[in-house]
Amino acid sequence: MEGLDAARRFTRLVAGIAIAAVAIGLGLFGTVYEHGLRETGRQQQRASVGDRLDLVASALQSRVDADMQLVRGLVAILGADPGLDADRFHRMAAELLSGRDEARLIAIAPGRVVSMIYPEEGNRNAIGYEFPADALDSWLLAPGTHRIALVGPIEPRIGGEAFAARAAVFAGPDQRFWGFVALLIDAPQLFRTAGLDDPALDVAIERTTGPDAGKLVFGDRAVFAADPMTTEVKIPGGEWRLAATPRGGWTAPPGLWTGRVALALLGATLVGGVIVAARLVESRQRQLAIIRRREGELSQLSWRLEFALASSNIGVWDVDLATDKLIWDARTKALFGRQEDERPFYGLDDWMSVVHPDDRARAVAEADAAANGNGRFASRYRVVLPDGTVRHIRDVACVHAAEDGSRRLVGLVWDVTEEVRRQEELEVRRVEAEAATTAKSRFLASMSHEIRTPMSGVLGVLGLMLDDPLPAQQRERARIALASAESLLGILNDILDFSKLEAAQVALGAEPVEIRSLVAQVMDLMSPNAMRKGLSISHRVSAAVPRFIVGDPVRVRQIVTNFLSNATKFTERGEIAVRVDYSGPPAGGILSIEVEDTGIGVSPEHQDAIFQRFIQADDSLARRAGGTGLGLAISSQLAELMGGQVSMRSVLGMGSTFRLEFPTRAGLAGEGVKAPRPDRGAAAPMRVLLAEDHTTNQYVISAYLQAAGHRVTLVETGADAVRALREGDFDVVLMDVQMPVMDGLAAASAIRALDGPAAAVPILALTASAMPGDREACLAAGMNGHLTKPITAATLFAALREVAAPPPDAEGDEPLRTRSSA
Repeated sequence: MEGLDAARRFTRLVAGIAIAAVAIGLGLFGTVYEHGLRETGRQQQRASVGDRLDLVASALQSRVDADMQLVRGLVAILGADPGLDADRFHRMAAELLSGRDEARLIAIAPGRVVSMIYPEEGNRNAIGYEFPADALDSWLLAPGTHRIALVGPIEPRIGGEAFAARAAVFAGPDQRFWGFVALLIDAPQLFRTAGLDDPALDVAIERTTGPDAGKLVFGDRAVFAADPMTTEVKIPGGEWRLAATPRGGWTAPPGLWTGRVALALLGATLVGGVIVAARLVESRQRQLAIIRRREGELSQLSWRLEFALASSNIGVWDVDLATDKLIWDARTKALFGRQEDERPFYGLDDWMSVVHPDDRARAVAEADAAANGNGRFASRYRVVLPDGTVRHIRDVACVHAAEDGSRRLVGLVWDVTEEVRRQEELEVRRVEAEAATTAKSRFLASMSHEIRTPMSGVLGVLGLMLDDPLPAQQRERARIALASAESLLGILNDILDFSKLEAAQVALGAEPVEIRSLVAQVMDLMSPNAMRKGLSISHRVSAAVPRFIVGDPVRVRQIVTNFLSNATKFTERGEIAVRVDYSGPPAGGILSIEVEDTGIGVSPEHQDAIFQRFIQADDSLARRAGGTGLGLAISSQLAELMGGQVSMRSVLGMGSTFRLEFPTRAGLAGEGVKAPRPDRGAAAPMRVLLAEDHTTNQYVISAYLQAAGHRVTLVETGADAVRALREGDFDVVLMDVQMPVMDGLAAASAIRALDGPAAAVPILALTASAMPGDREACLAAGMNGHLTKPITAATLFAALREVAAPPPDAEGDEPLRTRSSA
């Protein structure tokens, strides 16, 4: 019994041990099996995430490559055609950007901006519009390459974030830096297009190379810490690392072995495998569809670039520098006179054979320098086509070094014959314009001399007549003739002033001007004419006006006199008022002078043109008053030279107000100018040598001098004047500039070269030439002063007093100054 019990206990023990072993075995099997299933599930999950990430990376890479290819194409086009106008660029850019939602904005900067960006304000830095001076060596590229910089993300004013793909354009004969091509890529749209918004994934992107390595581009950095699936995308200047995890993180499958049979597990595994396989097949099909679509987009982009090159008629060529194997596209063949069906490959001899013999050596040397040195080729040469036609060709290229070590010279070529012809025509027109300008100046100088010479006689003789006792009727007729002659002289002076202003040959003085005295002098001059017409004329100077202001008194007086002359001319009844005011601190403010009248006024349609040359108000009174129509135009240009402006307000039939304002400052008496010599009255009798070939001028000037007690010796040529000074003794020489045998300039130089006291005798120029440079020419020849015909007795005597003044050491006065009546 005990043995049976022992056997049972042993059997139960063995059974227990067996059951335990089976249980342990099943447990171990189940654990191992579950671990295997869990690992299989994890691998399947990671494979699915990896497949999705590969699709995203492929789409992103394709999109970035397409955008970069677009930038390269634009660089080539603009480098070949730097004069591309905005309209053509807009049409081309619209075609190239068609269907590209992420590439929303494109611009070229900064040499000549052709822009499609809106708004431009605030986005200039984003697209490289305002780039630093060292941009080529710092954040973009070095000359001679076509590398593109992709920066970002940035936050332009258009909203959201964006990337800026920027590349430099080198153009012109010497391939100088022209500007940038900038493509602004909308970051959210780019990422959406690439599929980064996949609801099943959490994706993050960071830079892995360059100065911004480690910078987060997209997503949450926590993705990189969650054991993600990763891949790389190459971008210009570096790489992006993409990381992805399932949305919500990795999940482990629940326990599968407890309470389940192996068949169920096997069936589930088989079913899961089939599902995973189906999903993998579907994923691969989607990936292939995306790749085919991207290939279609690249093909379309290539067609668009080809269309752009064709529309610009630019040919492309390529030569292998190791074998000299040369490839021309169809446009290059046509430019060089080759048939479309000729052989596909050429040699350098084929190219040199079409280059004009006179340009061949230079073009070949430039090509050799590019191939063996700087890597850039830019040349302009002529080609001789088979029919003998000569065309001008522009050729640019750069060396491309491949990864396998091969080097190729790739270039663009286009016909610039019409451009050369236009330049030649412009050069011809420039020469013709300069000749016309020279002829105009000579004509004005000749007319000035020819008119002033007889005018000098007319004014002088009339003045002498009015100095004599005359019957009342003859005196009135002489006075009217003198007024008419003075009016004619005023017209001549207006024309000459306007010519000087047009030639930019008017220089302004800067000296203290006692503005109250100047206005009072002008009022004294103009009041008699106004009073003869029964007009009331007055002036008021504000207390704010400094006693002295710094400016050019001659030109200020000219403008105010012009305003008052017009006011008197076009006012039949009423009054004329002059107002002077000053605003701002003494150190720098605005002086304003207004002339208001109650005259005919100016119609609104004529007010905009009143300050243009040869323009008068279209009114019968204006027609009766006459005039050149240059006075206000001259006043306007003089005001602009002074840094100010003239303006007017007018109501037709009620009057006008003309206003001059210019910047100035308070000055001090004597600042910047020498104190004038005291007026010592008429000069003591002098021995005067008068060199003048015009009979009337001889008579008038001799009469002036003899009436004042001077002794006059008359000669008619410059040679006679030199001889007279060598043989006689004179106190002063009055020297006409234009004389036969020897002119006044040559005579003055010859006198200064004499020996003894004769070389120091003062010489005053008498000339009818009043063009810019005439006075300087007289002084350079050794003359002491310059008097412009017609010459009045007062002007002549003032000049004689000046040269007759005692020397500085006699009375402590200042040295002798030259003077001019012009």
